[in-house]
Amino acid sequence: MRGHPLAGNAKGLSLIEVLVVISIIGILAAIAMPNLNRSQLNGATQNLAADLRVARAQATGRGAHFMVELGTTSYSIQRMDDADGDGEWVPQGGTRQEINLPKGVEIYQGQDAQIEFNTRGLLAAPPNEIAESITIVLKDAHNDVKEIEVWPSGQVLEL
Repeated sequence: MRGHPLAGNAKGLSLIEVLVVISIIGILAAIAMPNLNRSQLNGATQNLAADLRVARAQATGRGAHFMVELGTTSYSIQRMDDADGDGEWVPQGGTRQEINLPKGVEIYQGQDAQIEFNTRGLLAAPPNEIAESITIVLKDAHNDVKEIEVWPSGQVLEL
């Protein structure tokens, strides 16, 4: 019974065995993909929230305003300067840090927003106005959604 799989001296795999292994790998990959995308959304949300907290801490620690500008697929952090002492804070050149979101993750609500923290870590508001909470919504390619809320007190919460 030379070449028969039960003979004990057969080498290699049969076509059916290879197809079964490929099918199992395909099923496992299909199960893992949504979780991979969800972890990208979770990671992007956690990173943005952490960067907002760092900008707030930098504002209080350095005695300067810090601004986070939100785009659709990226955001930037920039130190502000009150060079002439008139209370008008403007972006300081050379301090802009650009952060890209992972592929497939975007800022769905809140894009084009400018979040500015003052020297006390509070949300800065235009003169004679009260700062309001800002909600940032991130979405991935599967329409899963994560939210971040920035309170007037400067507190950053992942919802």
